[in-house]
Amino acid sequence: MDILNFNRQCAEFLGATIVLTDHTEGNEDYCKAAGIDRWIIETWTTPDCMKHLESVYGWGCFRFDNQMKYHSDWNWLMQVVEKIESLQSGIFQVDILQEGCTIRLRCKSFIDSTVRNMPNGTTKMQAVVDAVGQFLTWYNDSFSN
Repeated sequence: MDILNFNRQCAEFLGATIVLTDHTEGNEDYCKAAGIDRWIIETWTTPDCMKHLESVYGWGCFRFDNQMKYHSDWNWLMQVVEKIESLQSGIFQVDILQEGCTIRLRCKSFIDSTVRNMPNGTTKMQAVVDAVGQFLTWYNDSFSN
């Protein structure tokens, strides 16, 4: 999975939504020069961020795809890990070890069968990113309605 899709998948998993903003008005010359009818900018926002910033400032928190850092910042990545571990009353367990990262179901009949990523020359962060990416794909395929 590439970085862009990984970041988008993490953002969606945490409840972020895509916000399309029309910037055409006032930028007609740019649109004409670029050969486009409408200039739509796609950004991401989370419900908590929107709620807080709307109550304080009257506006929301938006990030462009290239500003998301789930793939490279432990603080961002751990939000995803913590949400995985909070799903269904903590039924999933994320083990970040020297040898790699394992995400498993704590159920007796299915233990240790979800995602295992044992890196070969990768960093610990990359092992967690790979395991989280595999988990999110599996989870979305298994539990999407």
